[in-house]
Amino acid sequence: MPQSQTALDCAHDGYNGDTSPSGLGASLGYRLPVNLPHAISVSLPTWEDNLDYVNGKPRVLSKMKSGYPRFKVHYLIEQVSIRYTVGS
Repeated sequence: MPQSQTALDCAHDGYNGDTSPSGLGASLGYRLPVNLPHAISVSLPTWEDNLDYVNGKPRVLSKMKSGYPRFKVHYLIEQVSIRYTVGS
């Protein structure tokens, strides 16, 4: 695991070992660049993945680990929300 990749990031994202600066080869839904926990770009490696994202298909949306804040809640915010709403 790269030094900038934390254990929490790896557990959450299913880190695939792609350490290239561009993230080329990153799995569907993995954030780009791969070593930045607050990146807002996401890997959509095939044309079908892009079309399915635009059409809101669960196959793609359920795998997205990152995204522009207007469209995707940051995973750390999701974790805080889950932690404090489960006990309510």
